[in-house]
Amino acid sequence: MSQAPSHDRRGFTLVELLVVIAIIGVLIGLLLPSIQAARESARRSSCRNNFKQLGLAMQGYHDVRRGFPYGVSETQGVDHPFKATSSSAVFRGGATAAGDLLNYHVRDMWFHRVLAFVEQGTLSDLYEADRAWFVHHVGVTWNPRVASRSLPVTPIAMYKCPSDPTAPGRRTATSFTGFLVGNYAVCYGSGGHTGTSGVFGRRTSPRAVIGSRIKDCTDGTSKTLMASEGIVRGPDGGQVQFGEFGSYWYGGAWGEYGFSTQEPPNTTVADVNWQCLTTTWPSAPCSVDTTAANQRNYARSMHAGGVNVLFCDGSVRDVVDTINATVWRNLGDKSDGEAVGDF
Repeated sequence: MSQAPSHDRRGFTLVELLVVIAIIGVLIGLLLPSIQAARESARRSSCRNNFKQLGLAMQGYHDVRRGFPYGVSETQGVDHPFKATSSSAVFRGGATAAGDLLNYHVRDMWFHRVLAFVEQGTLSDLYEADRAWFVHHVGVTWNPRVASRSLPVTPIAMYKCPSDPTAPGRRTATSFTGFLVGNYAVCYGSGGHTGTSGVFGRRTSPRAVIGSRIKDCTDGTSKTLMASEGIVRGPDGGQVQFGEFGSYWYGGAWGEYGFSTQEPPNTTVADVNWQCLTTTWPSAPCSVDTTAANQRNYARSMHAGGVNVLFCDGSVRDVVDTINATVWRNLGDKSDGEAVGDF
């Protein structure tokens, strides 16, 4: 009687298994940077697309209003520029009749003006119907007449750069609702936010509904900055600070609405704010100065080597950190007469 042939069932040795694992680890190590680079490229592309949407919104506003929106409306004691009549205001408890009728949405800024142009018509309607005194009072819990309490915490995806893991920053505020902080702001020139050299600044007259116009950009719309990105500074849940870049719902009185080209992109020079949530946030240092003329934010990003920017002709470009400092400053001013070549 014959016996069935035997088979050798020899498996991997421990050494062979370790070699295979090591090879797999090396391959993953080689592939990981490529995967991360591809993801960052996609995030950067998404960030650029956000700017394109903002550019279209600004151009649409200009077509309707015959000018770009102002940077911020800080005026108190005069009619809100978009209020039809004084009687349309709603009295706030404790306020005088005169003050109540004349003051609301103080520190309204470009962000609120273009809501209807970035497919946020419902949000815009809620905001315009609101009668909170200051913008950072919108949604206050102690005012029963405010029906739009969700406004400051409603995320708008196009104002978040996917490369910034902290965005949109969620902030708390004493007596008020929370706020979201975004990554994009407009340019107020090469100086501080109280200057007038950039396309966006403070509202200049009581009934003004626009700021600069295309024809004011005598240096050329393709050579005049409209907006750039910034880094959301500080951890989620921190107390909102006056002056913080991209604090759309905390008003623009201390320069929250914009940035300066005084220093090149991603400079190591600290932003100068009325308050700082933190002074040592990575790539976005901050220093405190309560003098308005000294306060300014700078263009920053989490992208390697540069920032995305939007020009007044609607074009979007990537500007490197090593751009000539004088060229960068000139790009921030709409009519300084300084020629800007390739950059």
